[in-house]
Amino acid sequence: MCLAEGEPVTLYMQVIRGTDKDKPPQSDWKPVGPKLSGHLCPKFRWKHYWEVSRQAINVRPGKTVRLRVSPEREVEIELRDSGESEVRLYSAGKLARKSRQSVESHMTIMGGGWEESECWFIVVRRDKPTVD
Repeated sequence: MCLAEGEPVTLYMQVIRGTDKDKPPQSDWKPVGPKLSGHLCPKFRWKHYWEVSRQAINVRPGKTVRLRVSPEREVEIELRDSGESEVRLYSAGKLARKSRQSVESHMTIMGGGWEESECWFIVVRRDKPTVD
């Protein structure tokens, strides 16, 4: 896909928690939708995945958007003129992970903070998330 000059692309970023607890640790967390669950469940060990937050982001080709997702973590999303997106995850100000793929790809999933009872993920996707 060749991105039109200056045309913004809407991406959705979700902060997800994986846990074995039957109820979310926070009352405002929602279960993830079936599409995302289908990507997470076969690859990771957690019984439940909860959406902590969600943001719609308009990114222009050749530009970078930086978002704070927690006190220690930030995400950068860059749309390259070649039709690729690059997602960079920072922890404590240092680059922890990065992924580059076509803007048309389903989603980018990056995780971290593996603890005995839970973990977290950052999901950047093109389609609007659902919870049903």
